[in-house]
Amino acid sequence: MNRRRAVITGIGPITCIGCGRENFWKGILAEKTGIKCISTFDPRPFQVRCAGEIPGWNPEDFFTPQRVKRLDRYAQFAVASAELALKDSGISHSHDQPQDRVGVSFGTALGGVCKAEDQHVRYLKKGVHGINPMLALQVFGGSAHSNIAIEFGFRGVGTTNSNSCASGTISVGEALRYIRDDFVDVVVAGGAEAPCSVLTVGAFDIIKTMSRNEDPATASRPFDRLRDGFVVGEGAT
Repeated sequence: MNRRRAVITGIGPITCIGCGRENFWKGILAEKTGIKCISTFDPRPFQVRCAGEIPGWNPEDFFTPQRVKRLDRYAQFAVASAELALKDSGISHSHDQPQDRVGVSFGTALGGVCKAEDQHVRYLKKGVHGINPMLALQVFGGSAHSNIAIEFGFRGVGTTNSNSCASGTISVGEALRYIRDDFVDVVVAGGAEAPCSVLTVGAFDIIKTMSRNEDPATASRPFDRLRDGFVVGEGAT
């Protein structure tokens, strides 16, 4: 049986070494690691000190203030990455003409853990009335592909898988399948994570899988004989 072939037409990296194709490439050429000392929370209770945080992330560069309130940090990365990829590809889209043949395939291991953690703190301080009524829609893993579809008017197939570190790669494979089997003509595919939080870092630190190197410049060294664990990072592509 003849199956359609597919090509990747654009990318939209949101990373700790640069956001957007050009800045990301500049970061690679500069041989930057992007690993810094953790700043989003106090890491002193743990032995882990470094992570790949997005420097100076300002969601209002992409969203209205009202929209920002409805998106977990991981979903912000996902939608912003999709916007950059669409611009890079040159593919047009319009809410006036809903795109029934454009789908979304996304992946995430942890989904909205940052927002869930924040709301737990609010619950401890204010009780039930401190919980955001939109919480359920913000933290579930599928909020990535759902918000991308809403943002750009895509009405084709939409899925988010949660297969740990392979989630993003699997999403690309699923996108190929959707195009090859004629479900849609175009798929926005990728992965996003925002794991720089107490719960995530604490969970991996307790089982001793993360690097405890205190020097950001040498903490992430995956192919080194003296490697002492992985370094968690946030972002999307």
